[in-house]
Amino acid sequence: MLDVQLTQPKAIRHGAKMPSDFIRVDYDRCSYCGSCVAVCPQNCATLHESTLLIAHEQCTLCRRCLPACPTGALSLASQPTR
Repeated sequence: MLDVQLTQPKAIRHGAKMPSDFIRVDYDRCSYCGSCVAVCPQNCATLHESTLLIAHEQCTLCRRCLPACPTGALSLASQPTR
């Protein structure tokens, strides 16, 4: 399981979340279908060269991507996996 963190997270998050919250991508389960990209209101989920990227700096943790993922590849994590 890998996480992509492009930048440091914001200090204050939507929904009173902690600054250490991240969307975790399980690349073994991800089908790169783009469902999460289509529902992200902040446009922080993108597909680039067959890789799903999450811009954590932009992410407000609205969680719309979680139920949109047909394979369950997305989850919340308190820290990114290195």
